[in-house]
Amino acid sequence: MNINLLRTFLALVKHDLNFTLTAEKLGVSQPAVTKSIKNFEQIIGAPLFRRKGRHCYQLTDKGHHLFPVVRSIVEQVDCMLTEKKLSDDRMTLNIATTHTQIKYKLAGTVEHILGKYPRLSINFHQAAPETMAGMVSNGLVDFAIATESFHLFSDIRVLPCYHWGRSLVVPRDHPLTARQITSLAEIAAYPLITYVFTCHERSDIYSAFIHQQITPNIVMSATDADIIKHYVRRKMGVGIVASCAKDDDEELEFISLDHLLPGGQTSVLVSRNLWLSDVACEFISSFAPHISDELICCFGNSQGSVAVAELPWQ
Repeated sequence: MNINLLRTFLALVKHDLNFTLTAEKLGVSQPAVTKSIKNFEQIIGAPLFRRKGRHCYQLTDKGHHLFPVVRSIVEQVDCMLTEKKLSDDRMTLNIATTHTQIKYKLAGTVEHILGKYPRLSINFHQAAPETMAGMVSNGLVDFAIATESFHLFSDIRVLPCYHWGRSLVVPRDHPLTARQITSLAEIAAYPLITYVFTCHERSDIYSAFIHQQITPNIVMSATDADIIKHYVRRKMGVGIVASCAKDDDEELEFISLDHLLPGGQTSVLVSRNLWLSDVACEFISSFAPHISDELICCFGNSQGSVAVAELPWQ
């Protein structure tokens, strides 16, 4: 549970159930206060306020019972945070993810978090997608941002965040830049450089070629999109990379393959057995602001999910 839900509950009681004043004191919008209270009541499983229409006029018995408990929890948390702030210890956030995410998609999130938490150290652990769930399950990282298929563990929750597509990357003077690519056979006519995990027979890319009875000539594979692009520049072959790895490279041309290859999905992997820290929750929220804080920070065997069809494109 996000500690901010508890703070909102206490602030609303303190300000005589005045949602407008509470929002002003907390520096948030009134709908945000209303949403937080509703979410807290859903978590508790009972109403905390008696209502007339939309107006709350007093605490319920459950609300009266919870108030001193919540106040004690928040006071203890604030005491711990104060001690933490006064100490010389730095906060550390360990995140497993890919080179592409670190370089092309996470810069804004990192700048935001480090600006707000100047004593924070962020440790990125670059790992193969299929190993990330294990790193989360074993407590080696706080969470993972995975961009390909992975083996699921029963103690891992998956929060889908974005759809992403794939692009063909070729030198600007390559013959494929002169025409529209309508089949995978046109790509298979050239040596192919792509990600390590797309070489497996169970991968979406490999299956797409085999479905058309084409065996791709994969001459090189790597986990790093920049390595793939480096060897494409050296004309060792054509490459398939995530479209989000596109940049203003004067030597390379990127051609969307959305009409020929299935897209991927970027997901955040979190443990069901460990609480996420507030800074971890805020990092995920900044990275994927369309995912609710309550879903991100929920602990245990949550049944909450994200509608994959509604995910934005990365």
